[in-house]
Amino acid sequence: NWGESQMKKIKLSTAFAVATTLAAPVHAGQCGYDFCWGAVAFNSMTGAYGYAHSYFSEGEAASAAQQGCGYNCPEVKTFYNQCGAAAVGVTGGFGWGFGLTQYEAENVALSYCYNYDDGCQVLVWSCSP
Repeated sequence: NWGESQMKKIKLSTAFAVATTLAAPVHAGQCGYDFCWGAVAFNSMTGAYGYAHSYFSEGEAASAAQQGCGYNCPEVKTFYNQCGAAAVGVTGGFGWGFGLTQYEAENVALSYCYNYDDGCQVLVWSCSP
């Protein structure tokens, strides 16, 4: 029956479209104006860190990152619709980075860190959303 065959094809196409849409990665910038603030916080001397993502306001994101750090992080950076990262070197030098992906943010943070220190490693990152 032609109608039944076509209905099966439509159902399979719809199921495939829904499955691929749900499985597609979400990139920073796709959240519109809801839950888009994030933050990273750290203490280069103690190694303490915190992070936050998907907050309505910049202040809420910064506060959540500080809370995750035990309120012991003098360095806090916020970001909107993107990713943020912090890298720290062996003597406490550090760098911040922001980008559309985790990879991009980490690379920028490492690049800045190496301007001030050696042995830099990413300490914390977050993406919002």
